[in-house]
Amino acid sequence: MPGPSAARARIAYQPALDGIRGIGLCFVLASHAGFDWAKGGFFWVSTFFTLSGYLIATLLLREHDSHGTISLRTFWARRFRRLMPAALLALLGIAVFGATVADGAQLERLRGDALAALLYVANWRFIVTDTSYADLFVEPSPVQHFWTLSIEEQFYLLLPVGLLAGVRAAGGRLRVVAAGLVALMVASVLWSRHLLAADVPIDRMYFGTDTRAPELLGGVLLAVVLHRWTPMPGSGAARAVRAGGAAALGVMLVLTFSVFRTDRWLYDGWLGVYALVSMAAVAGAIQDGSVVRRALSVRPLPWIGRLSYGAYLFHWPLFLWLDEDRTGLEPWPLFAVRSVLALGLAWLSLRFVEQPIREGRRLVGPPLRVVVPTSVAVVVASLLLVTVDPPPPAVDLTGGEQAMPVMPAMQRADATMPALRSTTTLAAGAPSTTPPPTTVLPTAAPTTSAAPAGPVRVLVVGDSQAWVLGNALGRWADGRDDVVVWNQATRGCGIVRGGEARRMGEITQGVCDDWAVRWDATITDFTPDVVVVLSGSWDFIDRKLPTWPAFLSFGDPTFDSHLVAEYEAAAALLGRDGARVLWLTTPCYQLEGFGDDPRHLNDDLLPLVAADTPQVEIVDLFAQVCPDGRFTQQVVGLDGARPDGLHLSDAAADRVAGWLGPQALDAQASSTTTDRRG
Repeated sequence: MPGPSAARARIAYQPALDGIRGIGLCFVLASHAGFDWAKGGFFWVSTFFTLSGYLIATLLLREHDSHGTISLRTFWARRFRRLMPAALLALLGIAVFGATVADGAQLERLRGDALAALLYVANWRFIVTDTSYADLFVEPSPVQHFWTLSIEEQFYLLLPVGLLAGVRAAGGRLRVVAAGLVALMVASVLWSRHLLAADVPIDRMYFGTDTRAPELLGGVLLAVVLHRWTPMPGSGAARAVRAGGAAALGVMLVLTFSVFRTDRWLYDGWLGVYALVSMAAVAGAIQDGSVVRRALSVRPLPWIGRLSYGAYLFHWPLFLWLDEDRTGLEPWPLFAVRSVLALGLAWLSLRFVEQPIREGRRLVGPPLRVVVPTSVAVVVASLLLVTVDPPPPAVDLTGGEQAMPVMPAMQRADATMPALRSTTTLAAGAPSTTPPPTTVLPTAAPTTSAAPAGPVRVLVVGDSQAWVLGNALGRWADGRDDVVVWNQATRGCGIVRGGEARRMGEITQGVCDDWAVRWDATITDFTPDVVVVLSGSWDFIDRKLPTWPAFLSFGDPTFDSHLVAEYEAAAALLGRDGARVLWLTTPCYQLEGFGDDPRHLNDDLLPLVAADTPQVEIVDLFAQVCPDGRFTQQVVGLDGARPDGLHLSDAAADRVAGWLGPQALDAQASSTTTDRRG
């Protein structure tokens, strides 16, 4: 039975294959750093899958040729020695991350996420837990990147068993094995298309082992084909392989610069087609004399490729820790620092931990049986310890049910308020309800406005940003007799209605189009004096109305006209009984999938709404939370004020509410209507 070194010696070192890993790692790091030009860096993860499938299947086929079987125990031991040491180091570092810089939302999920990563089922955990709207905005998990390693480990568990069974069932005829692999790839593509047609979330297909199988199986198929057929140097087949490799590399680069991970068409079978592109690139990289082989063998790409596994493991928590606010660095210098640190840690890990263990210079025999469980126990204990009592999330988007707020004792005699019996639960696209339990903060200083005849009724509507701010206004109003706040913002919903909406590749229709009905009932029951409106990012997403020839984007004149008309309709409804409408400008943000600058809305479109709707008053929230017109975590005197890149933290929202609340009272006091209910 061949030992680890014997099996590896049967594949001659190919610098270009490490070059694929090297250039792929660079694009993945650039993508995770937020550079728009590397938006398609995820394609190189797919290529990693195909390359892994090729290399592992080649080893297994050669072992089968030499010994008539495949030693599952030896194979899995090799994989364990290769992958687990660096993974344990990374998870131990993530435990330190959790103890030092993780926020409440990250710590709340860290235990389950990290244990799933340790068991190599992280991708399925993310499928199960990453389906709610709130999860879209919380800080990313520091083990988010383990989804790729989980898929590969699941593949390593199944491949030797499946390949051995397939070769035996086919009587050693590799053509039959190849046909079976093609059938499996086609079945997976059809399954992915079925899920897409059933409107399954794209993340389900992106993280799924079953839907990503063609990329791994494509590598196995390439190994099976090349195991029995190698193009002769100088032949037409060899020239075709070289040309195909060059073309494939060009396609990969074009896709890297132009395609978003959330583009819906990818999951209609095209990720499976991309596996063919990766197969061509790998084949070209190992073909003598090919342009691809020469290009990918240029230093330092192979050197980076040899460090790619460790660098990939270490880079993500480093990127979350070393951000612009903590370092004060601009994007390019920050990217350089992050990348150098990731590669440096990877080199240290490879030199002093991974190579000695892989080559049998450490952890041999009885020490292996002691050190491995001890190391796993230390990592698990560390993760349990740092997550034993996580603080509450900085942004809490959860909630229960809400009845209409109880009016304070000082209320108008004729303003008896019926109870609103709403059983609507809080879900994406559904009316928001009661704010979560919060600590009552000290009441803000009383406003200098003239006291109204009764408590000022403030209604809050809009999306999840309005939800967070509405909760803070409720805390600001708590204990006061001159104001009552009812937060009826709706998470995951903007104001623009009609046709199909497309966000991050997902197409929806009519999910949030019922605000007129909901608001009509709310206004009838609550009769607000002042309405605070905050909406924006959900209104920027591409949309296609039945009368439009195609999807149009924010900034298109037709799109903008529709947006203004929708806002004017909303303002007319909200102010129908004389209520003042305080329309807040949309803050800047830093979030994947919401790439449009809100200043066009704030500077060009909202003034049109205010000009045509007299009850509307524009309040400049953008200036409050985006100093110098740019996103920052330092807002209203607080660090970490927008931890998820979009919403205000509860502490920051409380300060903004202290600024906004008195303006609501002033708006009511300046209204020419003194009593609209009598």
